[in-house]
Amino acid sequence: MSYRCMSALLLMSSSLLAHAQSQAVVHGPSGYPALITVPTAQMPPSGTVGVGFSAAPPYNTLYLSGQPTDWLHFGARYIAITNRRYDDDPGNDQSFKDKSFDVVVRLIEEGPWWPAVAAGLNDFGGTGLFSSEFLVATRRFDDWSFTLGLGFGRFGTQGDVRNPFAALGLRNEERRLLAPAEAQGGVPGVDGWFAGRNASVIAGIEWAPRYLPWSFQVELDGNDYSAEPAELRLSRQGGGLESFDDRIEQRSRINFGFRYKLPGRSWFAGIAYVRGETLIGHIGVAPRLGRNRSPVQEHGQPAGRHLAWEGQRTDLRDVASADGMRDWVDALDRRGIYAHAVDLDESRSTLTLWESNTVSDQSLDVLRTASRETLARMPEDVERFQLVEVNGGLDAITLSVNRETMDAEARGDVSLDELRAAVGIASLPAKSRAQAQYPDLLDYPSWAYGIHPALRTNIGGLDGFLIGQLQAKPFVTLQFSPRLSMSTVLAVNILDNLDKLEQRDSSTRLPPVRSRLETYQTTSEDFYLDQWELNYLFPIARDWFGRVSGGIFEEMFGGVAGEVLYRPLHSRFAIGLDVNYVNQRDFDQRLDFLDYEVATGHLTAYYRTPIEGVILTLSAGRYLARDWGATLDVAREFRNGVVLGAFATKTNVSAEDFGEGSFDKGIYLRIPMSVFYPGVDKGGASFSYRFLTRDGGQKVGNGRSLYGAVGHFNAEQILEE
Repeated sequence: MSYRCMSALLLMSSSLLAHAQSQAVVHGPSGYPALITVPTAQMPPSGTVGVGFSAAPPYNTLYLSGQPTDWLHFGARYIAITNRRYDDDPGNDQSFKDKSFDVVVRLIEEGPWWPAVAAGLNDFGGTGLFSSEFLVATRRFDDWSFTLGLGFGRFGTQGDVRNPFAALGLRNEERRLLAPAEAQGGVPGVDGWFAGRNASVIAGIEWAPRYLPWSFQVELDGNDYSAEPAELRLSRQGGGLESFDDRIEQRSRINFGFRYKLPGRSWFAGIAYVRGETLIGHIGVAPRLGRNRSPVQEHGQPAGRHLAWEGQRTDLRDVASADGMRDWVDALDRRGIYAHAVDLDESRSTLTLWESNTVSDQSLDVLRTASRETLARMPEDVERFQLVEVNGGLDAITLSVNRETMDAEARGDVSLDELRAAVGIASLPAKSRAQAQYPDLLDYPSWAYGIHPALRTNIGGLDGFLIGQLQAKPFVTLQFSPRLSMSTVLAVNILDNLDKLEQRDSSTRLPPVRSRLETYQTTSEDFYLDQWELNYLFPIARDWFGRVSGGIFEEMFGGVAGEVLYRPLHSRFAIGLDVNYVNQRDFDQRLDFLDYEVATGHLTAYYRTPIEGVILTLSAGRYLARDWGATLDVAREFRNGVVLGAFATKTNVSAEDFGEGSFDKGIYLRIPMSVFYPGVDKGGASFSYRFLTRDGGQKVGNGRSLYGAVGHFNAEQILEE
């Protein structure tokens, strides 16, 4: 029942520009694209992340949503049912809590003569208390959008029409919506999707003036609120369900709404009058964090001596001399490209640069920027330029381009597709870095430091709906050599309400590797050691990489780890093997350890699909609780480094032994600091969310990932951009 956020997402997001689409394309009060309660087929652009809260009595909803592609939306929700108790304990005044996953898929994109069409599943991976499905079409005409569709489950309780899927025999006519006492959660109720004898017509109209920050909505609700989970609660004495008279009433199916979006920002707020009797409120933020950033267009440096314009420098010395090389390296440094080594071969035909950079995560962008600084300094007889991307001390990829193509690209005479076709790609340069003319241009040891905000929270627990801790996490990374580094992260408390948490014995039948979260949160006090690890990355052979790590890896475990990765440069596939031996840390999170020790390890296959930067990861092996199983991870990686992903793990632990939730699953978000502060290459924000913290299917953080270091340096990715 917790998530961990390495950034104060709401605070940082407020400075980002909103997406340039109609005001209609934002999240509804429950987190999915909607007018008010009626879903819409319009979606935010890919890379949009939403966080929001709504109060719609008797439900208070906290949600997180993501848009990994233009056609796929997913969300996670926590709902407090305020007129139901958490349990029958008279000493506990908490309201009942429910959690769920939502997904919406756009089946047809809107065209000049046809509407957008989308299908969605609400609460498909949680308890099923709010399970509902829909099929809707939305058409936009200037500032107006019109939505019409069918609702099923909770969306279909009005029963306006016969369910076409049931009428055709495709789905069951019987469908029973659950009460809280019956809902265990975790396993998607596939048999119930789009099932039921009847369905409801859902419809709506939105007016969103394109040059104004507000919009109005009116909709026809498909829910008659007769099957709401708020009507029942568990009576432990009788072992059954006890009915109450405080049912949700609906005096009208017509709902009205107003939404305001802060001009030029990502924040929005709305109010609505629903059910003919209830006023609801909603506030949220939905920045577009993930972007497929265009390659650098403005370089500000003449491409060659013959390309002259006003202000061109005429005193550039070529790199054949030591002074000219130093001037060139300094110029690259000012552009965010940091030279590790430089070589001009004996025949003076090829100039090679080994570099790391803050220009872009895309090698082609870096090549274009570097070539603009290089052409004006290349000796006339140099015919080819090689760029070697270095990450974690590893030569990740080599790009080479001839002088003629560099010059044509600088003039704008070749397209990006033509440039890709002309660039040569290899895993290693012809000469090693140690053999370069200038092999050691960076001084070691070097170090980097900073402070990240962090938020540790416990949501939906017995002690309170939202219990958390705002932290500052100062970090220092010391680079002893190109391949050996040490990272230290401290955690300092700023503000918290952790005193509300009570330490309870874990009810798990497994070794308590994660379920003692509350104990860690309440024992670590105002200062603790979050991470202290050494990482040594090294090449093994062409396309083979290795890593050895040791230290305190994370909040709960430390030890030693090793990893081997095979990443063929010209393949979408990669495969790795990691092996770890770790100890569980003491609850004060200093330098002591508990008695629990375990060996874990996984064989992992990676596949970078040709579909919009989607990466599939499948790993199988032994987990922290000594259980065996597999994890499937699906992630969208944007060109600016933002990653949106979801995962699920199934092991040989039974659903009964695992506990509520049945198996481990969650979503995550990674944001490089360059998204907020362009040009900054130190660290980033990461966010992972699990509805429940259980012990089955848990991996250990085990040092710097090799695939994270070199995986995105892929020839197929460069050629398809």
